[in-house]
Amino acid sequence: MTSRRIIDNINHSPKIILLVIIILCFGLYTHLSAVELRTYYISCDPEEFNYIISNPLEDHYIDCVFEYNTRTWRDVRIRIRGESSRYFRKKSFKVDFSSEDRFYGRDKLNLVSEYRDPSFSREFLSFDLYHRAGLFASQRWFAKLIVNGEYRGLYLDVENVDEFYLKRVDLNDNSSIYKADLNGTCLTLSENVEELWEKKTNSKTGFYDLNNLIEWIGLVGDEDFYNELQKRFNPDDLARTIAVNTLCGNSSTYYHNYYLIHDIDQDGIWRMLPWDMDNTWIYGNNGRAPDYFRSGHQVKNKINALLRRCWRDNEFREVVFKHLNGMIDSIFTEDYYTAKTDTIETLILNAIEEDPDFQFSVDDFTSEIRTIPGLARQRGEAILNSIEKCPYPFDLHPARIVPEGIVLSWEPTEYADGHINRYRVQISDTSTFWPERIEYFVDQPYSLYSELEPGDYFWRVRAYSPWDLSIQSISFFLPINIPEGVNGGTEVSDRIETSTVWTTEGNPYKVLSDITVLEGATLTIESGVIVTVSENSSLIIKGGLQIEGTKNDSVMFYPSGVSENWGGIIIDNSIAPVLISYANFENANGNPTELSTGGAIQIDSCIMTIEDCSFRNGSSGGISGNNSVISIHRTHFSGFQQNTIEISGGSFDMQNCQISSSKSGEVEDLVSFEKTTEVQIHYSNFYGGDDIIDLDSVEYASITCNVIKEAEDKGITIGHASKNINLENNIVTNCDIGVAIHEDSEVKLYNNVIAFNKTGLKIDNSGDGNATSIRNTVIWRNNNEIQFDEPANIDVAYCMVKGTFPFPGQNNYFENPHFIDQWNNNFRLRDDSPLIDAGWGTDCPHGDIEMMSRFDVEDVDNNGSGEINYVDIGVYEFGSESPYEPDDQVLPDKFELISVYPNPFNNSAFISFEVRQSEEVEISIFDILGRRLLTHNAIPIITGRYTYSLNSVDLGISSGLYLIRIKQSEKYNTRRIVFIK
Repeated sequence: MTSRRIIDNINHSPKIILLVIIILCFGLYTHLSAVELRTYYISCDPEEFNYIISNPLEDHYIDCVFEYNTRTWRDVRIRIRGESSRYFRKKSFKVDFSSEDRFYGRDKLNLVSEYRDPSFSREFLSFDLYHRAGLFASQRWFAKLIVNGEYRGLYLDVENVDEFYLKRVDLNDNSSIYKADLNGTCLTLSENVEELWEKKTNSKTGFYDLNNLIEWIGLVGDEDFYNELQKRFNPDDLARTIAVNTLCGNSSTYYHNYYLIHDIDQDGIWRMLPWDMDNTWIYGNNGRAPDYFRSGHQVKNKINALLRRCWRDNEFREVVFKHLNGMIDSIFTEDYYTAKTDTIETLILNAIEEDPDFQFSVDDFTSEIRTIPGLARQRGEAILNSIEKCPYPFDLHPARIVPEGIVLSWEPTEYADGHINRYRVQISDTSTFWPERIEYFVDQPYSLYSELEPGDYFWRVRAYSPWDLSIQSISFFLPINIPEGVNGGTEVSDRIETSTVWTTEGNPYKVLSDITVLEGATLTIESGVIVTVSENSSLIIKGGLQIEGTKNDSVMFYPSGVSENWGGIIIDNSIAPVLISYANFENANGNPTELSTGGAIQIDSCIMTIEDCSFRNGSSGGISGNNSVISIHRTHFSGFQQNTIEISGGSFDMQNCQISSSKSGEVEDLVSFEKTTEVQIHYSNFYGGDDIIDLDSVEYASITCNVIKEAEDKGITIGHASKNINLENNIVTNCDIGVAIHEDSEVKLYNNVIAFNKTGLKIDNSGDGNATSIRNTVIWRNNNEIQFDEPANIDVAYCMVKGTFPFPGQNNYFENPHFIDQWNNNFRLRDDSPLIDAGWGTDCPHGDIEMMSRFDVEDVDNNGSGEINYVDIGVYEFGSESPYEPDDQVLPDKFELISVYPNPFNNSAFISFEVRQSEEVEISIFDILGRRLLTHNAIPIITGRYTYSLNSVDLGISSGLYLIRIKQSEKYNTRRIVFIK
């Protein structure tokens, strides 16, 4: 049994067990802590070597011969590596070995120059600390480099994190390795994952699991964070990783320079590994700086979203503190580093003296390396003192513009024995807060500042404990933008009797008390307008309302003053249709009325359309509607404590929206309907809440192509007396009950995936003529797949149901469905899945969850039945490349792809397409599993027709069917092409 598995099988809770683990790890990793000085010999063409030295920004390999320990490797290449190190006098190198003759199981060496480290040991000791803490990390060796007989200097050889690393550390060899390759790899919802991250293994399966992880980090509620973290990480491993980075003061990680390894086959666990550890052991103020909770880059203000959540979570933070205490007592000691640095100094002193590009003196080297043991002691003492006496990490809220000035607010924080009530606020026109800044102290977690002129500023906060020990906020600073005219603005109150337009010239509009737009009048709010509303005041619309923001210039609604709530918008029997487009609503709590328990927008008897908006935070609900016709498209909702959307009567249409909430505490349903004539919910994502979608006495509902996750109770509830309910192409996962169907309801479930819930499907309808018909649906990996009581009227046929219980119905499948990665909600079918062409083709949706057509797959037996016998079971159609275009649904506009010729092709094919605007065009090639093989981006200078050449040799493909997608400005078209060798 490996040390890793021994550690995973021990209960880490008590501190004494933690110390046993660390001692155990120390013994098992002794071989990794050994200090060794190697000598590597490289022979190559001198002119070619001079070329790569003179052109360090090129990733240009040259051929060479490599020798070590009397052994020779001939089919080897070398190039310059690194980022900023490419500009150093002493270059770093990457050495690449052939697959036929690897270097002791490794295919690459990373020879790091350590140019900026006078001790030449920071990175070595940081990796050493990882190993001694029982964590996964690269091995490393000191190595003298001789090139063409000339000594080039001392290097640190750092083991690559790749498929060969997986084998050495006994991790599953099918794990996915992601490298945080560029600045900004912070696991935030806004980052472009495929641009910033490099996938080192399983590249053909795409970034779906990393995207799922980022989505969870961004959406999970604070109350749920720690419990759900345990499904994705080993909390002790992650806490030890953070603790090691804390002790060594790593100031160059979390915003890049780290790895994530995801075991997709066995335990589904993510692991965080270090990389590029040269910016460590650099402390100030007797070991206190940098702050122990560092989560990103101070100057760039790149903050890692996962680390932000970890440090702000009380339960997880205590786990980190537990490991910090244990390490400082056992492995991070002055005695250990005295012995270790003595060994390193003796070993590499001569190599340092002879290094032609060592930019420091030998005295610098000996002085620096001999200070490390004392730094370890000081750092340990400072961390223990911080845990006991410093404020805990906290974060800033975005600045708000109010009539009285700028409201700056942040999370209240505390220390081990009490609350914090002393904060220092700094404001500057530069993010360095130098040479000038405004500075003042407050005794509450907010500040109203009224003396800033229009312009761009930055602000930050430090919190102080009674011992005058302080920490800075997790976000190092936030911006403030004060538009022209903000100190003036327009005060509005009472009533609007004639049609009125609010423009940016009147910014901000200050609503001092309830405003009523009377019948016959229309209030129009143009793009860029800022509206601030006093506490408990509302906009009451009896006439018309048109909010007309744009993509680049939204309309903003804020509470005014220090109070963080306002009354929302009440639309009462408006005859004129109401349009709200590109508007952001913050902290609209909504006052209860006779018809509603409250909401950011309350609607009675009107026609309303909401498009491209954002609703965030409120102690009541988001949208509350009564007897109205409501359409909501491309809108985000988050942070509401009551029903996010609550509809009674009327009709409702939602498309391409995202709704999230905590699933703990007093939160209620995300979307709730009662006695509604028609409900349509399409292409939307839901996360959290009590029930996610709740239907009661609904006459007709179409719920299609949605992703529904993490409900505290039920993902979808079909309540009493609901008829004509169609659930198609939905994914419902990780809920207490996936889908619940109550008495007297008629429901059709076609082509859904209901997986990883405690109970997948619960049915208790029993009346004559009321039925649940289930076709082409995957009910898989739930603790209890289907629960129903006799005489429930249920018909399950042509479905995938785990287990062998004889459900009513026929032609069901029970064996392994062979999904791409079921553990991470990738329910696409592999080419060996028994679900391909095995479904029921009558009344089924003709498109899948991605709006791709259901179509026949050649060379696969059609085992299904019905009007068409090649429908797949599940939400994805295997191999489909053509979009489904029903007449009654709104689909993205198609990009004009004119031709693919020849098709089939042998060596080359030409893709012709027409450009209608001078914006970037994305050309992507996929295999029939949906795996991206190639992406090419081009920026056409002018509109017109273009041709792209596809070369099979460069693509490295084998004979088969492939998909070509052309995309520009969210418009796209897809064609299939066949390659024949």
